[in-house]
Amino acid sequence: MEGKPDWLSGFPVQIYCNRNDDKYRQKWNFVGVKIGESPIPGVDAADYSVCYDAPQFNPKWDIYIDPRNFRHILEDNRDRLRAVLGEDVTKNPHRLFRTIYGEVMLERKEAAGVIPQWYMGGYNFLMPLSLTQPDSVDLTAALTIDDTMERYQLRTLLLPQYAYANARAIVKSKAQFAAWAMLDESTLNSACYEEDGE
Repeated sequence: MEGKPDWLSGFPVQIYCNRNDDKYRQKWNFVGVKIGESPIPGVDAADYSVCYDAPQFNPKWDIYIDPRNFRHILEDNRDRLRAVLGEDVTKNPHRLFRTIYGEVMLERKEAAGVIPQWYMGGYNFLMPLSLTQPDSVDLTAALTIDDTMERYQLRTLLLPQYAYANARAIVKSKAQFAAWAMLDESTLNSACYEEDGE
């Protein structure tokens, strides 16, 4: 289509790399990106295509919060929570937990906005949390899948822009993405990834 970049027009995007020296942890060195056919003569890009088969979120499963994980959720990321909920709420751990837990339980029942993401070699889910206004997602709950217990475990709370790349990586087009996750470029560009951990 005229006026649109090729990557928005359905042409394949190929990322190609060279194998790195074995003494380094990173196995590949980025070389470039090519839109269209394979950048390497005689290599069919279709042989290297990645197909994602993300699981479906099951609203009947429980959401478990390990008591040992409370510190990470409520204290390690206090700045994140303070920015969303304010100082008064974050100073009161009981109120803070009940606010987050209540929203998680409500969202689990609705389940319409929960989306899969790919993180650390596996699928998990992002649940949008509207903690301050019903039409605004303030944080996302990262939920890992526990098939054995048929439950999800709340691991951390992320700002939506922190979670965007891992969720966007497994959808073929923005049309498959949840409306709350459609972030504008200025929001994505303002994301600060300096925090250590999740």
